[in-house]
Amino acid sequence: MKNGQCPMCKSTEVYANPTVNFRASGHLVDLEDETYFIPYVCMSCGFTAMYVESMDDIKDLPETEGWRKIS
Repeated sequence: MKNGQCPMCKSTEVYANPTVNFRASGHLVDLEDETYFIPYVCMSCGFTAMYVESMDDIKDLPETEGWRKIS
């Protein structure tokens, strides 16, 4: 999605808005500080993805209770 192409339908009608006030605190991701997300939406199929604004926000995620690596 970040490259402008939807991974689901391959459309290039992808929009992002980094100014949207979308954040998560301990309820979604058990981190001390708020984590900001940038939403990406495909206008062709409706697929939506959220990316963290800063990778530093999730550096402790592997050690956080309840999170597991998908392989």
